[in-house]
Amino acid sequence: MDQVDKDRIERLCPALRAIVNAEIRAGNRVAETWEGWGFVVMLDKPFVQRHTCDANEIQYRDVDDPHYWKSQYRCAAHDQTVACRF
Repeated sequence: MDQVDKDRIERLCPALRAIVNAEIRAGNRVAETWEGWGFVVMLDKPFVQRHTCDANEIQYRDVDDPHYWKSQYRCAAHDQTVACRF
């Protein structure tokens, strides 16, 4: 069963929270959240759009590994990641 901790979503840095909010408005949904390798919010579907971010703050990566996830936006300063499933 998927677990979503809404408090974790609220604690995302503003740039990552903006990405999650834009994805939700576009029809995606948060599938799960967890802490372990940092702090992760996983979206149910691939990102609906490419998000423009300050490259000094947020890094985009195409992970493309079925053992992990399709792609991600990461804030190293806050050790937070928004990732998406395939």
